[in-house]
Amino acid sequence: MIDLNIQIKLILFSFIFGMLFKVFEIKLDKYLHKQKQIFNIMNSFTLILFFSLLYFYNIELIVDGILHPYSIILVILGYYLYKPIATFLKK
Repeated sequence: MIDLNIQIKLILFSFIFGMLFKVFEIKLDKYLHKQKQIFNIMNSFTLILFFSLLYFYNIELIVDGILHPYSIILVILGYYLYKPIATFLKK
């Protein structure tokens, strides 16, 4: 059983990380439309690899590398809720 403070840090980090991934994906997508298909694939693969390594490195720092199912769910939730939250905050 992990401490409640660590769980809250993990939840917030995972949710914000999903949003951050979406921001970088949007920025890279604008750049990728100008490139050839092979560069699109290479850049997408590099982005996913970089963010995966970054996520697991930070999980190692927060909870000693123990991955919980809800952390992956929150990354996905943060990814998909970026747009509604961003439009809500702009108002």
